Amino acid sequence: DIKLDINEREGIKTIDLGSIKIPSGNIQVRSKLVSYEGNFSILLNGELILKSDNMTYRILMPCLLSIEESCYRVMMLIPGYDSPLKIDEGLYEVVLTLRWLANGYGVFNLKLYLEWSK
Repeated sequence: DIKLDINEREGIKTIDLGSIKIPSGNIQVRSKLVSYEGNFSILLNGELILKSDNMTYRILMPCLLSIEESCYRVMMLIPGYDSPLKIDEGLYEVVLTLRWLANGYGVFNLKLYLEWSK
């Protein structure tokens, strides 16, 4: 669980999520807005970095969450976000960077997870 306190209209936060062992195959970041309440707007973008001794994968996640804000992005498929990303087996250090524009007061619960397939 990650708690993100947003006290400024815009900001950035980098979170070290530890390490994860991933077998060879395909991964894709999935997100689900579980709940939100309050009177606020937010546009949240993310970047997930998976780094092993041999490889580094960067998964950009534009428009990760948009509540009462317009979000515009380049119309292309992003491997690992919009479509599966082929990944080598390994132990990966995982770092998540979140960037936001927000206004008002409220809370939200956003679930992020990696989906793996062969």
